[in-house]
Amino acid sequence: MPGCGKSTLGEALAARLGLAFMDTDEVLSARVGRDLNAHLNDVGDDVFLRDEEDAVCAVQAENTVIATGGSVVYSDRAMTHLKALGMCVYLEVEADRVRQRIEGSAVRPIVAFEHKNVNMLWKERDALCRTYADYVISNNTTPEEALQKLDMLRKKKR
Repeated sequence: MPGCGKSTLGEALAARLGLAFMDTDEVLSARVGRDLNAHLNDVGDDVFLRDEEDAVCAVQAENTVIATGGSVVYSDRAMTHLKALGMCVYLEVEADRVRQRIEGSAVRPIVAFEHKNVNMLWKERDALCRTYADYVISNNTTPEEALQKLDMLRKKKR
């Protein structure tokens, strides 16, 4: 979901671990040559999802923390590709907290938001994220606490 901390925590974790960081929203934006809000508004959900899937499946990375757009979880092909690159971590955030984080923020492209509210999207995406996640980390706290949980996970994985 938007506002769960994928980019913020991903960047901080990459810096902490001395790894590269990649945001697939930026990859998609570069591929389509424009802002993702404009792209979603112009092409609609189905084309946006296809373009996102293609962009994510083109990613080749090692020693990189990758933050994805929230809707990538709708693509089994993209998620299978990401899992082949490394472990997938679901940053779990309660629906009410997501709503608080995205209200009043800069406009974000949110697939299916036109037809569903935050609670509906959260339930749908939460189930999908749990399907693909190797680990679930709660991010209902501060970014530093979530980073500590991610760091403990990394140490445990060794």
